[in-house]
Amino acid sequence: MENKEEKFSPQRENVEKSESKVKSFFNKQVIPFMGKVGNQTHLSALRDAFGTMVPLLVAGSMGLLLGFIVFGAGGTGKISLLGLLCKAATGWSWDAIDNFGGATTGWAKVSQIGGAMFAVLSDITIGAMSIYFVWLFGYFIAQTRKAPQPIMVGFISLGTFWVVNMGQITWSMGAQGLLSAIIFGIASSELFIFLSKSEKLKVKLPDGVPPAIGKSFSLLLPIMMTLGVAAIANIVVLAPAIASTGWAVTAQQSVEINSESFMTAWTSEVNFDALIAKEEWSSYSSVLTEMKNLWGSENLQN
Repeated sequence: MENKEEKFSPQRENVEKSESKVKSFFNKQVIPFMGKVGNQTHLSALRDAFGTMVPLLVAGSMGLLLGFIVFGAGGTGKISLLGLLCKAATGWSWDAIDNFGGATTGWAKVSQIGGAMFAVLSDITIGAMSIYFVWLFGYFIAQTRKAPQPIMVGFISLGTFWVVNMGQITWSMGAQGLLSAIIFGIASSELFIFLSKSEKLKVKLPDGVPPAIGKSFSLLLPIMMTLGVAAIANIVVLAPAIASTGWAVTAQQSVEINSESFMTAWTSEVNFDALIAKEEWSSYSSVLTEMKNLWGSENLQN
């Protein structure tokens, strides 16, 4: 046994030396580098923002699961608790239980009510995650930079996010808005923090003004300049699109409708569910055009 140990000891020594080299490399090169990356201002703010949102997102996910698993929302009746109860009580086929026998049955009404009740939890958490994230992102960047008013930096980050999305709040609320939230959250927060450090841009109010109001107004010019830069940046996208492709920027329109003709045509000729379900009707004007085609332009006055 002693001879065998002596025979293989050089090999063990080589293995130990190679392991010590790997450990030394990780301890001296990789771990310090990862520590620097983790402490980088924007990456640490990104980490802290997502970490703060985790309980909120978990709560929204639980609401979504309860809506599907308990009440069978979204056509998942046969894998829900309510679907099992419906099967036991009615003896319907599993295919029928998918939609609880149609929209008019009592089982379907319970499913719709329960699903809508818990879907709200998902809508206001996961469905609005970009809104929460962009505010938290700006806030944590300001804390890392030791800015005097991190809450205001969060609001600037949120305001800039909406400005560059042209006010399309519904589209940018969910996960699809996270990329622009990260990009413009960094840009707006850094610009605002830089401008707010300038004494020449601070608005000074009389001594009798409450301190909270005085602090907010002292940042008035940096706020206006940051949001103004974001609004001007939209020209980069809008100007070429309008000039070259014929895009049009329109405001909301007021439409006067003959109420008697409207109700007559509505009740006799139009299926409301079909009217709102067509994906190609992407704007109010396209819906109005379809209404004119159905009822005749004489019943509608622009």
